[in-house]
Amino acid sequence: MLTTPVVGQVNVECFDGFSGNCSQFITAFCTSIGTNFINLQDSTARCFNAGGSLKCDFTAWAEIASAEGALPNPTNCGTVLTAVSETCPMGGQGMQPNANFVYNVDPNEGICSSNIVLDNED
Repeated sequence: MLTTPVVGQVNVECFDGFSGNCSQFITAFCTSIGTNFINLQDSTARCFNAGGSLKCDFTAWAEIASAEGALPNPTNCGTVLTAVSETCPMGGQGMQPNANFVYNVDPNEGICSSNIVLDNED
């Protein structure tokens, strides 16, 4: 993992691997997870087929949450993933300071088993 300086108000770390543009799925991912209650150190994820042999894996990890869990913020999610997508062509992760969630996007070769999968993985 390559570390990138703070982009705006987002701490970004870039991945090293398959390159692909997944930015067209940011809004769909962030909107879809806004009602998912996620426990501390748990996550929710989605996979989107981008055409050809590109799939886009998105994940939201609850890094800081109460014992009862937390809801991802769709606006923060979009801000973070946009910064990651603009900075890291091979994907990466980011978090706003003092936020509860780390968001990541990871372009990969292959196809998803369905366009939206992997809810609340352990």
